[in-house]
Amino acid sequence: MAAMKRCLVLLVVTLGAVGPAPACLVESWAVFTDARGPDAPLDAFAGGRLGVLLPSYASAYLAVAYRHLSGHPLDDEEVRAAVGLWQRRLGSTPTPNPSDLIRPWMDARAIVAGRPYQEIRLDRQIGPGQWYTNCLADAFVRAAETLRSRAAIFGADSAGVRAWVDAQDAVFANCDGSLRLPAAPEPDLAPMLAADRAYQIAAANFYGGAFDEATARFRAIANDRASPWWEEAPYLAARSLLRKGVLASPIDREALAAARRQLEELLADQDRQARVRQLLDLVSAWLDPRAQLEELAGRLLAPAGDPMLSHDLDDYTILLQKTPDAADPLSDWIASFKTRRPEARTHIWDRWRETHTLPWLVAALAHGQADDPEVEQLLAAAAAIPASSPATPTVALHRARLLAARGRPRQARRVLDEVLAWGGRRLPGSARNLLLAARLPLASDLDTALRDVPRRAVRIANLDGGADRLFPGATRRALVDVDGADLLNRVLSVDLEAQVARDVSMPAPLRADILAAAWVRAVLLGRHNVARELAPDLGRARPALAEVLREYVDAPDPEAAAFAAALAILRRPELGPFVLPGIGVVEPGTLDRRAERWCPKDSLGRLTESSPTPLTEPVRFLNASERAAASADAAALRARPALLDGIYETVLARGQRHADDPRVPEALHRAVARTRDYRCQSDGTSRLSHAAFRLLHERYGHTAWAHQTPYWYCGDWRRRRWRCG
Repeated sequence: MAAMKRCLVLLVVTLGAVGPAPACLVESWAVFTDARGPDAPLDAFAGGRLGVLLPSYASAYLAVAYRHLSGHPLDDEEVRAAVGLWQRRLGSTPTPNPSDLIRPWMDARAIVAGRPYQEIRLDRQIGPGQWYTNCLADAFVRAAETLRSRAAIFGADSAGVRAWVDAQDAVFANCDGSLRLPAAPEPDLAPMLAADRAYQIAAANFYGGAFDEATARFRAIANDRASPWWEEAPYLAARSLLRKGVLASPIDREALAAARRQLEELLADQDRQARVRQLLDLVSAWLDPRAQLEELAGRLLAPAGDPMLSHDLDDYTILLQKTPDAADPLSDWIASFKTRRPEARTHIWDRWRETHTLPWLVAALAHGQADDPEVEQLLAAAAAIPASSPATPTVALHRARLLAARGRPRQARRVLDEVLAWGGRRLPGSARNLLLAARLPLASDLDTALRDVPRRAVRIANLDGGADRLFPGATRRALVDVDGADLLNRVLSVDLEAQVARDVSMPAPLRADILAAAWVRAVLLGRHNVARELAPDLGRARPALAEVLREYVDAPDPEAAAFAAALAILRRPELGPFVLPGIGVVEPGTLDRRAERWCPKDSLGRLTESSPTPLTEPVRFLNASERAAASADAAALRARPALLDGIYETVLARGQRHADDPRVPEALHRAVARTRDYRCQSDGTSRLSHAAFRLLHERYGHTAWAHQTPYWYCGDWRRRRWRCG
């Protein structure tokens, strides 16, 4: 949460919001394609709605995907188990506070009067900077249950129960690794309490690190059928051997082998089988990680299902990280699908030829290239996949990609049309956005392309991991991704962008953004005929701009119109010549710091998280003259290193030629204030800031605007010097 401590009060302007967001907020961005894993809700993915599988997905997701691709979907219990594991790993399941872990014991302990509070430290240090949690939650729960049982039998105020509590306090005093043993049982202690004391002494040795002594004592308890702990003791002896084995340096394989033998003897006990199996898996992972990985992979793929899926999937993926060259079918597929090594393609193709199974078809498609010698066979196999297959979105995306690369764009678009029509609301958001991004450049005309521009983010992220709650409704609004922003900002001429902006079928908030960008671009390019046509629509879409736009439309001459437009741009920081991808945020109080709208190249990577890239040339849906017009407009904008410099020059010219214009002092103040942001500036921006500052104070020094402008900004960020004057 460190990032959240850098508190900024921000406004969401690209989403049309005008009120402040919550006070503690770091820069946030829209996620259109979640590369980490499937979209929420995770139970949809676990249930077989896989969307488009990405190589960047964590292995815990891909293992479940492999089950579905192999024709062995998860049952309801397995779905819950998988989702529970994923949520724990994502941190959506709260981590219990240490005080919460020990609370059951402290609450039970309170029934015995006169026992002072004893601090319990759960972690034991085993080396410099190396710690592990020595006492786990179940120890405190069991101690609490046993104390309540003994108090019910002997009385909470009895000497035996008070001595029992003292002994248990001594046990938990060893959680930090120090060895402090309970006293030996008193001669007159009741047999049940004496048996408890023997168990407590064994446990204290275990927590204190005397593992050989703990093992011997637990085995002795196992042989005492009169002890209430005789059934539990063999398991605890195995735990003692495991601790001894893994904490030794190097590991004590003999102790681990003894632990495995002990646990294998206990597997027949159905009541404890799951717990014993988990501990046995841990021992096996230490003794032979590769063999254990293969064992877990086999369990995960068992046709009858895996009753311990959460545990097995957790252990499997941890071991997979440490065994990258595992050869079992599941591990081979995950490693091959995730790899970025070009030489791995040969292996993927070989596996698909050998098996002709759906998982390997998906891997071959994902890594396939248009010039692969057998790509037509691959495409034919992909075409045979039924729409009901969980692989359909992934297969369709890569099939379309390969068809387009092989010069068949119409066929590629038909594939994408079909899967998008079939998927509808069943498609996860990330998958839908990927498919729309693949279809956009295949459009045959502009109107068709524009239908794929509006997208919905799957979540809003920030440096703390998530910001959906800070931007309510953001994922339900139409936004643009990188490719859509590139289309609107670079590929289209200002005339075509104005045409798009007047299209009432475009979602209203996005249309308002496009109208604003097209109007500003028209002003910057001196295309005031286009800007005047857009002004009424922009005023209706953004009522807050209506007044400044009226001043622009009513201007008596081009010079007055240019100044009115410049003042409008300075007054309204949300105005800029480019449509931003994703969302954007600014700080109230310094609303003129809206650099992203004036230098979008610096913003693309910060305001979105997606897979699409800018469109490649030439785009199919524009003719030669339209492309030439767009190139000319782009060249005219690129000719000026900093676009806002033209606005500052317009304001200065107005002040020098029309000193009696009452709007000039405000415009000069706003021009100076806007130059405070050193981003998107040219070498001449500081000079313009200084000139506006001087003119404001020399000619209009008596005005409130001059009093609000004590500095000009020289933008020397290398020396951390922004304020001058």
